[in-house]
Amino acid sequence: MIRVVFFVSVSVLATHTLGCDPPKIENGRIECNSDEDTCLVTCDFAYITSDKIEFYCDDPGLKAVQCVRPMTILIGGESALFDALDDVELISTKAQLRDRKIAMFPYGIVAPMVFWTDGVLMACGGRRPEGRAKSYEKSCWIYEPCENEWKQTIALTQPRSNGVGVVDFRGKPLVYGGMNENETTMTSELWNTTSPEIYWIQGPVLEERKMGHCGLSAKGGQKALLTGGYPTYLSQETFDMSSEAHDYVLNLIHKRWYHACGSYHGLLGEHFIVAGGLNEHLLAIDTVEIWNPLLHYWTEGPSLPESRSCGGMTILDGFPTILAGKSFLPQTSAMRLNVLEDMWDYWDFELKTGRNYPGLASIPETLFDRCLT
Repeated sequence: MIRVVFFVSVSVLATHTLGCDPPKIENGRIECNSDEDTCLVTCDFAYITSDKIEFYCDDPGLKAVQCVRPMTILIGGESALFDALDDVELISTKAQLRDRKIAMFPYGIVAPMVFWTDGVLMACGGRRPEGRAKSYEKSCWIYEPCENEWKQTIALTQPRSNGVGVVDFRGKPLVYGGMNENETTMTSELWNTTSPEIYWIQGPVLEERKMGHCGLSAKGGQKALLTGGYPTYLSQETFDMSSEAHDYVLNLIHKRWYHACGSYHGLLGEHFIVAGGLNEHLLAIDTVEIWNPLLHYWTEGPSLPESRSCGGMTILDGFPTILAGKSFLPQTSAMRLNVLEDMWDYWDFELKTGRNYPGLASIPETLFDRCLT
């Protein structure tokens, strides 16, 4: 069964509106465009929209949408024996959510790109071991929470794994770089939203080939930030996700790939973090760098309690948190950054399964509230 996820493009929002009367919401805001009768939901840091980001003014869902705390979903990954995993795990500070059983992914998958996009959880690409060879995927799947099953949707234009997936301020997904049939690529893809038919199309070309890099959505979804990765390990690129304009910013301090990255809001504004990863000699590292938003350069941050690579970063209860990955073997501990004390410590829970290269995304804690059971 194929389900198409539909996105609608919007122009820059007006401060005051004539055609829309947006409701007020806690932990966020709703802004509307009077020319197109559309509204966008923007949640505060450490919160996520419970549904879509973009609504028409007369959509009943606009009055029901909330900004809620996120939990994190881990999809697939690679075991210590290099097997592709097909299990899916919920990560939350709430035990009842961590214990919820999620349907297995349709097949074992390593390094897929996962999004919470327009009220839908979607996983695309990744690689599947076939003996000593690797098969690269371009299929995309969406998760139906009330049916607890995965359904296939529109595929990427080309097979791709170990890339970066981000979502812009309109809820539109984009993927950058990665591996394509054993070749590092400099291509990107985004959803076409300019015609009634929805499909992936070619996006902006990267300045260099990238894999094992880390990316995040910055400036409220206005920019995509890509850091490190093979083959340069240090370079950093930004893309304006409205105009597709490209820019370079200062290089990282340490060479790294297969690292984790994220952001938090401090006294100086939005800070970006890169943590751990592998160096150019394939050794796991524990160094951390934090982007100073006023001086516009990377500074040394507090080192990790242990070296960690091939995992990912998320936000749990407001704390930047590193999940999965390995020091030498896959780890089940979860490390969090205490920004006020400028140090890392561990959460009091562990993952059920150690895994490297999982797909990871933040999703709303209320995902299952719409279901009857």
